[in-house]
Amino acid sequence: MRAATLFDADAASYSGTVEVIGVIYKAEDDGYAVLEVQDAESGEGFALVGPVAHLDVGERAEVSGDWQDHARYGRQLKARGALPLDPADRAGRIAYLTTLRHIGPARAERLVAEHGEGVLGAIAADPRAVFGSLRGVSAAQAEAAAESWHASRAIRELHVQLAPHGLAHLAAPIHARFGERSMAILHEDPYRLTEVEGVGFARAAEMALLGERVPAAKALEWGLINRVHSDEEFDGEVRELALRLAAGPTQSYARSKVALNAWLYERMDEQLELEAALQQELARSDDFPEGVAAFLEKRPPDFRGG
Repeated sequence: MRAATLFDADAASYSGTVEVIGVIYKAEDDGYAVLEVQDAESGEGFALVGPVAHLDVGERAEVSGDWQDHARYGRQLKARGALPLDPADRAGRIAYLTTLRHIGPARAERLVAEHGEGVLGAIAADPRAVFGSLRGVSAAQAEAAAESWHASRAIRELHVQLAPHGLAHLAAPIHARFGERSMAILHEDPYRLTEVEGVGFARAAEMALLGERVPAAKALEWGLINRVHSDEEFDGEVRELALRLAAGPTQSYARSKVALNAWLYERMDEQLELEAALQQELARSDDFPEGVAAFLEKRPPDFRGG
């Protein structure tokens, strides 16, 4: 797959910086969105679709994706990743600062006028002092603005970490649940993320109780698997991924896997013993022979709960 330019109709993929100029659709639950964006260099506009609901109008992002032709909406980019970037112009910086507590448009303009292009760096160095220097801002308001700043930057960093996995829409709820410990949990104890609504525990329970088949497309949507490819694409995609992993920090990968497995399988022996005991208990129930008979006779079972 070769890199794309917007003017190359045969290009299959795209990677570059875009600015969001409009929101066509946003889903509240799974992070899916359809955005109107424009390439930062050429100014050419196009539709961006996929897990990009964490981006708002006026924001910039480093985007990669594959071009696809929609039967109704024409050519659009299906995002593989969308990493948010700091605003690059005066209007963008003002818009970003107005999202902070107690920093309205007038105060945002004063901050940009005083610190210029380095305003975000100045705030990062000492947010309480910068906000406290604004006329009319009390100490309590400066503290609240600083806390808002720290939360905003933390969520943005979570976006950066989660976006490659299509989970950027979970950055805000993860930060709301874990606060300043979010990044540490993400890297050191990632399975605790199931404590956050929408990460997957509810769907895991649904699958266990209903036993329904999950098609590949639905498994991808639910985050049970990472990617889905056609038979024709499969071997090439596997090779590309294998080469990418082989060229990376393999020692780090290995130890990450050890850490994840240690967390996941720490109680495996105990869990297997529990499952064996439960299976033996169920084998003595009236529903067990009925289930076996229904399977052999290829008919719906008539479970009575006995």
